Amino acid sequence: MMKKLICMLAALGVLTGFTPLMAEGETETTEETAEENTEETEEAKPEITGPDIQGVSSILIDAASGTVLARKDSARHISPAALTKSMGVYLAVSSLKNDQLVTMSSDAFQTYDHSSGVIWIMEEESVPAIDLEYASLMQNANDTMAMLAEAVSGTPEAFVAKMNSTAAELGMVNTQYSNIFGVYDEGHYTCAEDLAILTRKAMRDTSFSRIYGTPAYRIAPTALQSNERLLAANCEMLRSGADYYSEAQGCQIGYTRQDGYVLTAAATRNGLDLIAVVLGTESEADAYEDAHTLFEYGFSHFQNVEITPEAIGTKTVEIYENSKHVADVTFSVEQGFSALLSSGVDRSALKAEIVTRNEETNNPNLIEAEVVFTLEGQQVGTAEMKKKITTYDTAEVKKSSLLSPRQIFDYFCIAVLAGILIIKISHGLTPPAE
Repeated sequence: MMKKLICMLAALGVLTGFTPLMAEGETETTEETAEENTEETEEAKPEITGPDIQGVSSILIDAASGTVLARKDSARHISPAALTKSMGVYLAVSSLKNDQLVTMSSDAFQTYDHSSGVIWIMEEESVPAIDLEYASLMQNANDTMAMLAEAVSGTPEAFVAKMNSTAAELGMVNTQYSNIFGVYDEGHYTCAEDLAILTRKAMRDTSFSRIYGTPAYRIAPTALQSNERLLAANCEMLRSGADYYSEAQGCQIGYTRQDGYVLTAAATRNGLDLIAVVLGTESEADAYEDAHTLFEYGFSHFQNVEITPEAIGTKTVEIYENSKHVADVTFSVEQGFSALLSSGVDRSALKAEIVTRNEETNNPNLIEAEVVFTLEGQQVGTAEMKKKITTYDTAEVKKSSLLSPRQIFDYFCIAVLAGILIIKISHGLTPPAE
């Protein structure tokens, strides 16, 4: 996986005002630095210039770094509707095995409205957890969500508590869940920023991302259902038609009468991964149009530049004691790095140079090195390098420097022959006596 150098954005002023949007618990050094910068400006987040959209709230982020590329009233509270199940399925894939059979209990059967939003799971019917997860996310099915909640937490109330505690852990500060289905309630709300955080985090789970991007799925017959259940994703961005988006990697859409249509989607192009959230459109078509608009804005205005470990290379510092080579300190990187830049910036202007520190100490334990990234001659980021110390046995060096008896004999013979030759030559040069 490529590490992200999001610090480049603010450092150059190329993308003035851009801030990172990250889930709690990020561990990469550059992202931690960006998170500190976010906290400093949390009270006055700028509205990023972006495309005009019809929704009341939106956000577009770079999935790799969490950097916000465009936003519109992105902290505004709104009902998540069926997007509630994104959190539910994320918790389910994190807690249950794919082939784990889950049975529709009498209690779970009584928790949802049976007239709509179901795939008609029967009481006492057992279905693999993975099938329930596909149905819950692709078709916003309430019956399968009820089964998953019970399998994970025992009761809907306990599952709601888990959803809220997880939201808090992720830093979703404007989110509160009151039910597992997405039924409208004043105490059940989220915002575009928080949905972007959740989507970014959940997409890192391979099971979730696979479900999120699946246009069609089949559930095999069960002991109580002799026919296959055929599922089609509710989100039209994943299916052929006017709203299809070929580069979409995932999508989910929901609706409440009070707040309109809400949508999250992910897309990728030329190594750039984006997440878009659109909330509060009057029609489903408007939600898709807004998502398309945000993605095209992101792909046309930004680029992802990668620097491989091979391009960075390695550097070795040799350590000497009394003119003897006693150790090597070799620096390298295991992963490459990527930087999010404005599309107007020359990609070749991004350079990486290895710079050592404390080399004058001649102490392998104190010498360090980092990669210094520059763009158009200006430093825009750094990253520490991995160090490997190789030592050489000086005793062996000394031992190998002693002459063996055979070598001493050879040198003695050479010296004797050289002496004889010198004597003969000197006698040959001496004039004969008269």
